[in-house]
Amino acid sequence: MDLKTKNAQILIVDDIPHNVQILEELLSKESFQVHSVGDGAQVLEFVQAQKIDLILLDIRMPNLNGFDTCRQLKAHSNTEEIPIIIITASNKKEDIIKSFEAGAVDYVTYPFEASELLSRMHSHLRNHFLYAELKHHVDENTRLKREHERFLRHEIKNLMTPIQGYAEILRFKNSLDKTDAEYVNSIYEGTQKFLDFIDKLKQLQDLENGDVQVEEDSFDLIEVIKKISNTLPTHTTTFDMPSELVIKADPKLLQNALHHLIKNAHEHVQDLNDPTQKNVTISVPQIGKTLQIKINNRGPEISSEDCEIFFQKFNSKGKANAIGLGTTHAYWITKLHNGDISVSSSKEQGTTVTITLPQESTVV
Repeated sequence: MDLKTKNAQILIVDDIPHNVQILEELLSKESFQVHSVGDGAQVLEFVQAQKIDLILLDIRMPNLNGFDTCRQLKAHSNTEEIPIIIITASNKKEDIIKSFEAGAVDYVTYPFEASELLSRMHSHLRNHFLYAELKHHVDENTRLKREHERFLRHEIKNLMTPIQGYAEILRFKNSLDKTDAEYVNSIYEGTQKFLDFIDKLKQLQDLENGDVQVEEDSFDLIEVIKKISNTLPTHTTTFDMPSELVIKADPKLLQNALHHLIKNAHEHVQDLNDPTQKNVTISVPQIGKTLQIKINNRGPEISSEDCEIFFQKFNSKGKANAIGLGTTHAYWITKLHNGDISVSSSKEQGTTVTITLPQESTVV
């Protein structure tokens, strides 16, 4: 008896009592805890009430056959990891293929060799328990890492907030001379930027960890883009878009992503000597059932190597006055919408960031 698999919870699913009896007698000798149900429909209810470590599943049953039972178990997060061994009288090739396609880990036919079945079961159970143990360690390490990050953010903000508060008080002191006032303003603005950075880092970590939920709604994308552009009044933006374009996405998240990208594009051209080049072009072409948002600027060319790491966290290549979080925000927000984001750059065409979203949009 394998000590690692002792007392494992086994579920037999078969509508033939004789088959169930044979398996129960065999498995009970192995110190397994054995349960049985007579059809696939009962399985789904049973595994919600009882923790099961492995399932022996017939494929020819009333109400719900073995293939569909297997698919439904694999479709639920709390049962998808349970190993399923198909045990049946059928040795048809198509049944074997369908079983593995449905998610089974093994296929055994009657009449079976008892020692072979038990060896297969012990092997799959060991893998199952090992995976569960590894997953537990990974989840625990992830939890500890997040707790550590939250603690650091909290402590840093606790340290910086009083400094900003004192600077705020000093800003309104009439006794300060011009130089001291400038120093105080620098302290205040610096602490504010740092606190903003901590907040942005927290938002990014939530995106990376999958802790952000997409709340889809229908809204006019063109209105959002123009609203963002209006927050950058000193910059010139050219639009190549329809007058209205209703899409379905998370308006808050997508606006966040576009704000980072449009602002970055304007910053990339702000130091150019030629005023005619200080322009950002935003276009929204539609290709089939996909929607693209293209943000182009004519600033300095970004090398192919830097394009490859453009969306990486803390990468500031091709981003003027940036610490490299905004484009990473945009990357993860796009991925949350099952979209794609890319960057291309050349001396002739400038730099273009393209967001591609699966979309059935309403154009006006």
